[in-house]
Amino acid sequence: IESLKSEMKTREQDSESSIAGTAALKLDLDAMRTEVATAQGNYERELQLHSQARTALREAREQAQEETRLRHIAEEKTDASAREFDQQKNVWEQEKLSANENAKMIEESLKEAREQ
Repeated sequence: IESLKSEMKTREQDSESSIAGTAALKLDLDAMRTEVATAQGNYERELQLHSQARTALREAREQAQEETRLRHIAEEKTDASAREFDQQKNVWEQEKLSANENAKMIEESLKEAREQ
């Protein structure tokens, strides 16, 4: 009987130890679940931030490409305007030269007519 009592006491201690170990494991498991949930939340937040950053980068690149395209168009228009201006300036200078020559000829004709 004594050996049975001793064995029973040992089994009770083992049971209490197992219950305490299980409780400690449950606490550890709860802490790990909290850590996993926090890590998952952080991961999802970082993933969202990364996605937003990539979207912003893509939009910035698209805007830069559009601005480059518009700049090229503006440069082409500026070049065309400069060419047209130069052409008109040449025409004006030719007309001015012609007008000056005509004026000289008229003055000479008038001078000759007065001298006669």
